Amino acid sequence: MSEEENHGEAISEEVKLAKFGEKVIRSPKGGAFERLIAQHLVLSVSSDPIDSILHSCRSALALEDSVAKKLNIDKDKVNMILTVALNFKHAQVSNIETEIYSIIWSFSKQGKEGFDKYIKPWYSLQFAYYLTHEETSVHPEEFKNWENKASDWQIFYHGCLNLPVHTYQALLSAFTSWAYPQTEELNQKVATQVSPTTYTEILGLFNKFQKEQP
Repeated sequence: MSEEENHGEAISEEVKLAKFGEKVIRSPKGGAFERLIAQHLVLSVSSDPIDSILHSCRSALALEDSVAKKLNIDKDKVNMILTVALNFKHAQVSNIETEIYSIIWSFSKQGKEGFDKYIKPWYSLQFAYYLTHEETSVHPEEFKNWENKASDWQIFYHGCLNLPVHTYQALLSAFTSWAYPQTEELNQKVATQVSPTTYTEILGLFNKFQKEQP
C-alpha cells in the first residue's frame, strides 16, 4: 500500500470516527461524560491494536485524578503508553518503493532520558536495521564507525529514521505486545464508571453506524 493510500485510509477512518462521535453526543440518553468514556471503550475493542491502545488510554486519562487514583490507574504511565502509540500512529513512509518507514520520536530531544522513559520498558528485541547509501546521507562505512562509538539510545533514534518494513513491524509488535495487556486492564477498571445500559446503548449505536457505512 502506497503512502497516499495509507494517508487516505487514516483520514477516512478519522472522518468515520468523528461522525460516530457526533451520533453519540447527539443521542438524548445519558450524561455526556459517561457517553464519551463508553465511546472510547467500544472503539477500543473494534479497532486495530494501535488505535485500540489510544482509545483505552484516552478513556483512562479522561477520568478525574481522584477517580483514577481510586481505581489504581497510574496516569503518568498511561501518558507514556499514549505518547509511544501516537508516534507509531504518525510514522511516515519515507520511501514508497522500498517501504522504508521513518519515526521521528517526539521525545528524541530528551536523549537517553526519553529513551529510558518511553522505549526501554518495551524494547527488548535485537534492533536489526539496514542502511544503504541510497537511504541515508551517511555512507555505510562512515555509519559503521559512528555506530561503534554511539550509545544504544543514539543508534535507536538514528535507525528509526530509516526502518525497513519488517523492522518497523517488529518494533510495532514489541510495543503492542507489551502495551495491549495493560490497556485491557485499564478498560476493565474504566468500565466500572459506565453503566451497563449506557455501554449497551453506545455499542448498539456503533453497530448501527457500521452498517450504514458504504
